[in-house]
Amino acid sequence: MCCASDFTLEELKTLCAKMDSSGGTSATTAMEYVYGGTADWRTDLYQYPCPEVVTHKEYIKLVQSLGRKFTPELKTPSVDMPFNGMTQEDYAQKMIDEYIELGVAPEDLYPQSFLPTDVYYWVANSGDYGAQLVALDKTDRNETAAQAFHDELVANRVKIVAPMQQMLVRPAEEDEDSELGIPLNLTDGSNFELLHVLIHDIGVIGVFTDWAPTVTFYANCMGVGFNESNGTPAKDDTVSDKTTSTVEISTIAEDLKNVSTDSVEVDATDSSSSGGTRALCVAACLASFALRAAGF
Repeated sequence: MCCASDFTLEELKTLCAKMDSSGGTSATTAMEYVYGGTADWRTDLYQYPCPEVVTHKEYIKLVQSLGRKFTPELKTPSVDMPFNGMTQEDYAQKMIDEYIELGVAPEDLYPQSFLPTDVYYWVANSGDYGAQLVALDKTDRNETAAQAFHDELVANRVKIVAPMQQMLVRPAEEDEDSELGIPLNLTDGSNFELLHVLIHDIGVIGVFTDWAPTVTFYANCMGVGFNESNGTPAKDDTVSDKTTSTVEISTIAEDLKNVSTDSVEVDATDSSSSGGTRALCVAACLASFALRAAGF
């Protein structure tokens, strides 16, 4: 397996960045294999002639120049640690140190890791930069296990957890005795309804997605940014378009108990004031986009 640790920074800087794709078995040349196979819903627009591979510090400076916030994830190493004398703690500290060095404000930083020990280390050693740490969680737990995990996080002074989507919502046709998740009737293409439930019914303070335009469109159209800690949507035009799906630990367990037996249906034809407002907002956003595309 080829790892980033197999190369020096100088060697990485000689490479070209590109869209994640490959030509597969249909490729007849090296170039077809390397640059072929881009999915229709992706683009090759930005990969020519040779985009430079950026360092973490260069990324921070770019995001700073755009006035955005940061949700960096400390990737779990694929090599045994310590590696070349660097311990896991050194690795975790180095990421935080680069934000401090470049003057990023603590309130603009949401460090994340799937390793609880990383998060606990940051809490103990990062001062103000440990106030918004995010414990990523990709384990599908039952209610008892989820509560135990949250209790452990709270005991270690971690305030934010990022669970999997199915820990928060579940298809309404599933067993109504399911312990966790709001039962939700969704159809194909109903991502905006899902976002609305996550933000307004569950009270997440942010959403991570690999499909940033969907979340960004919703946030811009509905005028929401990071939720406040009490679950109230914040009016914040600095919302990141790729921030982690985060939920306040102190409220999530009780909230899920309260709503897990109630069916929540979001109807696109809802005639209520909130449904009408949402429909008008979406229509206005689409009209605005069409006008800009036409050159007005």
